[in-house]
Amino acid sequence: MKKTISTTLILLLTAGLFAQPKYNLSFTEILHEDNNTSSEVQLLGLGIAGKGNVMGLWSHDDMSNSNFYKFRLDYDLLGVGPFKFGGSLQHVDGTNFSAHSESGFFVSISGNLMEKYFSKIDFRYFLETETFDGFVLVKAGDVSIDCLGSYNEDTESLMVKPTVSYNFNKKTSVGLESKFTGAPNKLKRKLGFKVKYNF
Repeated sequence: MKKTISTTLILLLTAGLFAQPKYNLSFTEILHEDNNTSSEVQLLGLGIAGKGNVMGLWSHDDMSNSNFYKFRLDYDLLGVGPFKFGGSLQHVDGTNFSAHSESGFFVSISGNLMEKYFSKIDFRYFLETETFDGFVLVKAGDVSIDCLGSYNEDTESLMVKPTVSYNFNKKTSVGLESKFTGAPNKLKRKLGFKVKYNF
């Protein structure tokens, strides 16, 4: 199953190179309250093989000298107005992390609220690892609030990362980010100042 998912990801990405997709590359640096820093590079590809979107993510934490990698493909199967439903394939790896591939489905809703606010909600569920992923974004003018989260039913591990950002322009933003990880009754928190640049 893992080989099948990995092969499918490679084939769809290769096919997408000939479909003139749109790409966005971003770099994020975070200074945490303990003076530790972490870095993140993210590549987004929209319109892969027609209706597919890909996301490649690499993050590095200086204190633990650890790396984390994620590659995900979402493919739209049904789209009506602001609503989208489709399938997801994902591969995850990292330092002291069990590498695995997984498949599931996603639901996405996006659009304007009261003509002043842009909002987006993404929800995913991966079958092999029984993992829920979620993302919520609300943007008003130059200010945006978002929250990324995941929960694994098997290990009962939780990750919640809310962020408040100010966008100077289309390329640069700064903000405050909190990250909570661990079991729901034993969460560890990290607070940091975030600078993001889009290429």
